[in-house]
Amino acid sequence: MTGKNKESVHFAGTKPTLAEALRFSLRFGLISSGGPAGQIAIRHTVLVEQKRGIADVKFLHAVNHCMLLPGPAAQQLATYIGRLLHGTWGGLVAGVLLVLPSLHRTPD
Repeated sequence: MTGKNKESVHFAGTKPTLAEALRFSLRFGLISSGGPAGQIAIRHTVLVEQKRGIADVKFLHAVNHCMLLPGPAAQQLATYIGRLLHGTWGGLVAGVLLVLPSLHRTPD
């Protein structure tokens, strides 16, 4: 990379704090609907367009990779972005908080 800071490629604005990321992940897990496409679209709107916490190019790059992998793309994307923003613990917490609230909504 010539002339660019590595951070500027990943983050469009200011990097969200861990507390902000945790609140977003929990809220997103509670309200997420629309299947993987809807979840990815909502995540893009909030993280890229509104909060400007991650660069659009980096987000779309992550979506492309998650779509190629077997398994739930929205879950993989949440985990990847959490890891990108706050390391291993951020990825783990973001991935868990995406599915944890759905256990409450699941009928017996």
